[in-house]
Amino acid sequence: MPNLKALFVYSLAFLCLTALSANAKVEIYTLPNGDVSISPHNSNNGCTVLYDKNGKLINKGSSCKFGDVLVAGLSMQAHLKEKNQAASPQGEFADGEAGGPDFWEIHGVKNNNLGLKAAPAQEASFKVEGLPNGTILRNLGCQMHGGERWCKVSVKDHSSEEGWVRNIWLKESSGEKASW
Repeated sequence: MPNLKALFVYSLAFLCLTALSANAKVEIYTLPNGDVSISPHNSNNGCTVLYDKNGKLINKGSSCKFGDVLVAGLSMQAHLKEKNQAASPQGEFADGEAGGPDFWEIHGVKNNNLGLKAAPAQEASFKVEGLPNGTILRNLGCQMHGGERWCKVSVKDHSSEEGWVRNIWLKESSGEKASW
């Protein structure tokens, strides 16, 4: 009978967890070092749960209740899944870490104004700004940083203008601008 009791407890926990997660609202912050802070709003006790960038629990606040930690855990799993989907674009986009095409084209920038960073990180300063969609960039190599894929590039016709850009703004190019 102990197995039946355990099954009942796990089933009840799963149902509670599903109900909690469906109605839970959370605040998720990615810290500069890549760690993720999650604060569930289903309780007003100031609970914050800290995870590393891979989803491993680092610390939970002393005010966190069991339900808060469950909601934070589910939120972290959803956050990682969403982040992994964003980091793995479909089609001929900059998804390789080594090798890859000789040229990329800036693609999908809503404000048509892309900047190249001094280092492969969101918090890095801009080295080059104002590059529109369609600009051809020479591929100088890609790497993972902070859970995101970054590519070092230089502007094809101005090789002194180089920097880092997230892969989501790049697609493979022949190196020639399209003429219509």
